[in-house]
Amino acid sequence: MLTIENWLKENQSTFRLELCLLACEFLNLTKAQFVTKSVQCITPELIEYLSFNLKELKSGTPFFYLVGNREFWSLDLEVNQDVLIPRPESELLVEKASEIAKKKGKVLELGTGSGAISIALAKERPDLNIVATDISLKALKVAQRNVNRHRCKIELIAADWFQGLKSSWDLIISNPPYISKDDPHLFDLRKEPNLALIAGISGSEALNQIIDQAYHYLEQDGYILLEHGFNQAPEIRQKLTRSSYSDVASYKDLNEIDRVTIAKKTHLE
Repeated sequence: MLTIENWLKENQSTFRLELCLLACEFLNLTKAQFVTKSVQCITPELIEYLSFNLKELKSGTPFFYLVGNREFWSLDLEVNQDVLIPRPESELLVEKASEIAKKKGKVLELGTGSGAISIALAKERPDLNIVATDISLKALKVAQRNVNRHRCKIELIAADWFQGLKSSWDLIISNPPYISKDDPHLFDLRKEPNLALIAGISGSEALNQIIDQAYHYLEQDGYILLEHGFNQAPEIRQKLTRSSYSDVASYKDLNEIDRVTIAKKTHLE
């Protein structure tokens, strides 16, 4: 008799944990229940399901795309290949945004993707008026479903950064693309949308564009809050300082890497 456990052993790979979790998903079992059920005979339907997903995992498809969701800020969010998978380090954006946003302030998120950052911020600070944009209509559809699921008051707008926006904001936040098109690590991210990852030759093109334009969309004493790559903090701080921002500072993620940089608009136009 071929049991679930035996099938997993025969098809042992670096994806054993992912296959176990997928089996739980397919069988609608908790992890504890699966331990008991794994000695039972495996069905042809489960073999087909696991075989297909093992092939996908080997081809580079992220596990979270296969299950269709990802936890972020303790929130269950829908994800698919139209959006970047939310990373734990991006929670630092939410943490800092919730600390500095003024009461009932106007917040703009650029490049929202799945909506993870705006939704988490709305849950943490329901007093805020949040608008989130993305150039990808497919990403906005995912974000809208996540907004609806978590019953947040967030306005979603299709826009290329600030294109078509006329308001001014107390806080502008973004986790834009910040990877160079020649970065060798892109191979590991090949199933995620390039639009949300790659920012030209340097990897800083999107960050520079946002910094150049954001000053004109911020209220006096408003803040800009940006996530960036592991080695980009000095460059971003210098760019913000040259662009007339003040109180420029970077914050480290859980890996002790400068991951988020903040600055304030204090100069009059």
